[in-house]
Amino acid sequence: MRIFLIILSLTGILKAQQHDNIFMFGHHTSDEPGSKGALLDFSVYPPTLSEHQQNLFNISLAGLSMSDECGNPIFFTNGLEIRDSTWQKMPNGEFLNSDSYALHTRGHLDTKGIISLPKPGNMNKYAVFNRVFNLSDSSGVAIEMFSIYKHEIDMNLNEGQGEITSKDVPIINGFYLINPSYTRHGNGRDWWLLSGENFSNHYYKVIFSEEEFTVQDTQQIGFKYPATATDFRDIESQKLFTPDGQKYIDYDARNGVRVMDFDRCTGELSNYQWIEFDDFIGNGSGAAVSPNSRFLYVTGSGLVLQYDLETDDIAASVDTIGIYNRIILQNGAPYSHCQLAPDGKIYICTGAARTETLHVINNPDEKGKRCEFMPHSVQLPNTNRYVLPRYPNYRLYDLPDSPCDTLGIDGPPEFDCGN
Repeated sequence: MRIFLIILSLTGILKAQQHDNIFMFGHHTSDEPGSKGALLDFSVYPPTLSEHQQNLFNISLAGLSMSDECGNPIFFTNGLEIRDSTWQKMPNGEFLNSDSYALHTRGHLDTKGIISLPKPGNMNKYAVFNRVFNLSDSSGVAIEMFSIYKHEIDMNLNEGQGEITSKDVPIINGFYLINPSYTRHGNGRDWWLLSGENFSNHYYKVIFSEEEFTVQDTQQIGFKYPATATDFRDIESQKLFTPDGQKYIDYDARNGVRVMDFDRCTGELSNYQWIEFDDFIGNGSGAAVSPNSRFLYVTGSGLVLQYDLETDDIAASVDTIGIYNRIILQNGAPYSHCQLAPDGKIYICTGAARTETLHVINNPDEKGKRCEFMPHSVQLPNTNRYVLPRYPNYRLYDLPDSPCDTLGIDGPPEFDCGN
């Protein structure tokens, strides 16, 4: 049984936080009357798909659905507005990121930067994070990402449907910020937020705790190619922690893969390894790591690669598990962003063209072809492009016997979720 599989006891007591219970998909869903979106629900196995007719909720490149600890949907966002579980706009939930060019008629442009966390010490409050874009011109090419913003939701308000109590609060200010990644602090309660810069080896580290935010430090480690006038495209990247929080992956199709150890107590990055590509492997690239934290999967527009993170020479362990066949799949689309789901599988969305399918790695804990990569194996009821929600490992808790394991948190709390 996979460690991510949702488990319910007969008494209705739940021992894992199911904030990632529902994946939302769509593409420009208000372009036409009756246009559809899709929800993939992991509360049952196998997960179920359903349509949602939310014509006024525009999703261009980014969409996130958030569930409570029992897996019940509580809000949805496209990065510009937040809607409650009934799809009504939350009070104060409009005009997020209104002081930047992130405002876009079809939703936020950040494909991998929107994420939500429950507030440490208060399970009825949630924070939504995203990057702030400035655009070069009307073509929509992003040239600057200076800040990461936080928006806070109090689910005790508005008769339990939630209300935005603060928005557009800057957390990190930097230069060409990469999409931020999150992992649980070794104390089992707080969260680490890690971001960096596209053209430098400079990383920012912040702790999200009951006392809000503490800028821990910055660190320079490893190598990245410097900027040129034509090579800035953050869309060709994905950054993440392994499910166990012990490694950080900084991947993009130009610079290759940078793998670093991460100390969940101090936030220190170390043991830098660089997997350099011979050539650019394609737009829309993504990455995910298997539930057992051993295998890294990266995508280019026409490739899906597997690396073994437990070997001494990670680069030498590469195995091609998927090649895009343009002859057989003439109307298909390249492989793009990835996300490990609660059922223990890795889902991969398409990019560039609009399609109605997702790719799936059925057994990501297995080496080589045994991982069972299945292209176009999930049929969506709507067209989708780039939209794939991003979640950290909500089921990771304390780091036993570590110097920071001082709060007495030993594994996940229990919640009474009913029968």
